[in-house]
Amino acid sequence: MRKVPTLPVRRRPTAGRAVAIAGLLVATLGFSLAGPVAALRADAALGTEVFVVNSASLALGNASACTGGGGDCSLRTAITAANGVNGDYDVEIRVAPGLDLSLVFPDNSTTNYMFVGKVSPTDTDGAYFHIKRTMTINLDKRLHTRGSGTRKPATAFFVDAPDVKLLNLSDIYSNESSIIFSANSDGSVLDGGVSIQSANNYAQRMIGILGLADNITIKNYTMGRIHGTSYEGLIRLAGAAESASNRFVNGLTLSNVTMNNTPATAGSTTCTTSSAAGCVSSGLVVAGDMTLTNLVIEHSTFSYFTGSTRAIDLEDAGSGSGNWDIHHNTITEMRAGSSYLRAMLYLPQATALSGTNYIRNNDFDNGSLTTQGFAIHWHGPSSPPAISNLSIIDNYFDGLQTSGIILDATGAVTMRGNRFGTHSKSQTSTSSEATAHGLSTAALLQNYAKTANRWLLTWEPSVATLNASCEFVVQVAPHSNVTNAAQPTPPVTIDFYYTTGATAEVYLGSQSNVSAGPATVPELPPAAGYVRIQTQNSTAQSGFFESSQYSTAIAIPTANLAPCLVPRMTIDLQAWKNVTPGATTYDTIIAAAASGGATEIVSGSMTDQGPEWFTYKVSNTGHVTLRDVVVTDLQGRQACTFKTIAHQSSVGCAAPATP
Repeated sequence: MRKVPTLPVRRRPTAGRAVAIAGLLVATLGFSLAGPVAALRADAALGTEVFVVNSASLALGNASACTGGGGDCSLRTAITAANGVNGDYDVEIRVAPGLDLSLVFPDNSTTNYMFVGKVSPTDTDGAYFHIKRTMTINLDKRLHTRGSGTRKPATAFFVDAPDVKLLNLSDIYSNESSIIFSANSDGSVLDGGVSIQSANNYAQRMIGILGLADNITIKNYTMGRIHGTSYEGLIRLAGAAESASNRFVNGLTLSNVTMNNTPATAGSTTCTTSSAAGCVSSGLVVAGDMTLTNLVIEHSTFSYFTGSTRAIDLEDAGSGSGNWDIHHNTITEMRAGSSYLRAMLYLPQATALSGTNYIRNNDFDNGSLTTQGFAIHWHGPSSPPAISNLSIIDNYFDGLQTSGIILDATGAVTMRGNRFGTHSKSQTSTSSEATAHGLSTAALLQNYAKTANRWLLTWEPSVATLNASCEFVVQVAPHSNVTNAAQPTPPVTIDFYYTTGATAEVYLGSQSNVSAGPATVPELPPAAGYVRIQTQNSTAQSGFFESSQYSTAIAIPTANLAPCLVPRMTIDLQAWKNVTPGATTYDTIIAAAASGGATEIVSGSMTDQGPEWFTYKVSNTGHVTLRDVVVTDLQGRQACTFKTIAHQSSVGCAAPATP
């Protein structure tokens, strides 16, 4: 059962509306907020109440000190006053200019709590700051908190209202969780700040998210070195102590978040009451059978997880979890050991995924370290589904000492375009790669048993040819092992990879509808080396392919290779005047010209009006992908850039004639 929000939708008055009722606003505030929160200031033009903190005290004072009345305004006073604002106003708490304040939470006392009682299953004592109304708190990275002494189990900020914005909270710690988002905190945001602990190991979690807290966003935040047990984490969702009807979180987003446990001193393992220099906890942890839907983790970095910790721990996500998109992240400097139980990204144990799920465009990059066995592990339900609802695509793996991916009891998992750097482990003889499996057996990726992709066998390459016309062709045929694994049903889809040895560093594209015989490789290899393939069963199940392990590596012929790798490019430049307003891209300018909305200035012609825009059509006329192309104009100004331009293709861009 899901909760139904009962709070009214907040409206921000327009300037005209605020001016029209300004007198009424002042009169109403003076009447309804008399007493301990008297003299609140209304900014009629913006419909905003502003409270300014100027004291590191934890005491509750008079709200007038927060609104220009003189005296000390503590954060507790400001939040108490903000909670009491009636009406349809935005509320903002700021820190006075020029101040840098540090609040030390005292030992063994609830005197300074705004909330006394159980905040979460693990924060049982209360909270110093209880946010009960929609508001913005901007601490400008200049007001800090920390716990001390006997670990009074309280949280710092208890967010207990919707659409709260916590901005620029740096060095925020308590003796339990720094921030708790309650079931009432839907739509709240933590944006900006750095909290990497060094003073002591009292802090147990950075952020706790309770059941029914929906659409929480954490972005542009750096955190690390919190002291926690194996199942704690910098961000923790725990449902075990909540009623079953409350174990749901929907819409959690982590964007541009950095979780970094790198020791303050290289190699330090010190994590004591006087120093957190070597404290390590897991990153994101979903525990206690919490159902998590619509999870997004994007453009984030996870560094230095050791021992029993994991960067992204989704093992205990509950039934019904899914619609996850984990993309464009970097996980690096992992030192958690060889066990699959310590994989960088651990998917739900014995649980299926719902909806559509992606792990895409991530870098699981441990470089040359020899301290991490696996990147992705998933052991699905005891009765595996036919399809997994998961695609693992276009990721980069390096430095994994056993496997990048290991799957068991998952059904069909689409794995395509995944590349493996030269520090990845694979079979010494690549002819063994297709059937290699085991918790201590090296292979780039593993369908551990027939319950994962039916242990689909890859087809095998035999002979590669490269002719003078730069056509790269590989002969492929079914694998000879027909006993212990499933054979794909032809025609199949073949994915091609380039390697300098026995990995798969570069994805060369795919060809579908392939039967035994010649298959054309879409992209040329970047240099001499080897090519290997991965096979996708062309009979997709509800959009999900069954994916094989990787094949034998065979040598790329060097004859004709060098001339084929010469980059070739042409650029067509056009100048335009009388361009329709709003036409600012290549496509819109060309379209405008076709309907008379732009006039080309032909080279060598006479005109009394200079160009307004230049367009550039860049064509890759060679046989290799062009990368990091920069187009400059005649004055040496950068006009436009292209990350890649595929061979035998064209792209366009536009730039104004004047900077």
